Amino acid sequence: MEFNGNKSIYLQICDAICERILSGDLAPDSRIPSVREYGAEIGVNPNTVMRSYEKLTGEGIIYNRRGIGYFISEDAPKIVLESQREEFMKNEPVDVVVRPEDVDIVPVEQGALTGEITSVTFRGVHFEIIVDIGGFKWMIQTTDFAPEGAEIGLYIEPDAIHIMKKSKYSGEFGDYSSFSDEMDYISNAELDITDLDDITEVEEDE
Repeated sequence: MEFNGNKSIYLQICDAICERILSGDLAPDSRIPSVREYGAEIGVNPNTVMRSYEKLTGEGIIYNRRGIGYFISEDAPKIVLESQREEFMKNEPVDVVVRPEDVDIVPVEQGALTGEITSVTFRGVHFEIIVDIGGFKWMIQTTDFAPEGAEIGLYIEPDAIHIMKKSKYSGEFGDYSSFSDEMDYISNAELDITDLDDITEVEEDE
């Protein structure tokens, strides 16, 4: 984990945990690493991590089960969102985050957004679908099949839309808002997503 000098490290640790909560990476009632484990993982003194955990505990975002460890509270996502809303300033740039699995495919006339499917890949348990909406590409993960070239509507439940502070990763991974290395390749509109294995092999040879 990289830190900047404009904010206390323990607060940056709090921010990182809160971002993971809102992204769904840390679900309610899931266990987080112990103070020592997390300190070793991010290269920070355990006392600093302890200070972060104490702050998050005081805000009701995490809780401690004596003898077991720290866990994400049931209301953590709501608490984090409310806290971030209070911190936003007028005209402040933000990240709008929607998880790929939270986007529903609906008929065009029912969609809040409409676009054309440019790529469909089956990932074993779900389809990964790329949709072009006015030149901006969305990645959707769904169990519902829709063919390449189809015009579809997209619907997102209001509760699935997360407004977050600008992350240092904003825009770094293209339109797909994904941390997958594959997204760097498929941001090229002329590239067939089925060719990714071949690209990986070429890079390894180089």
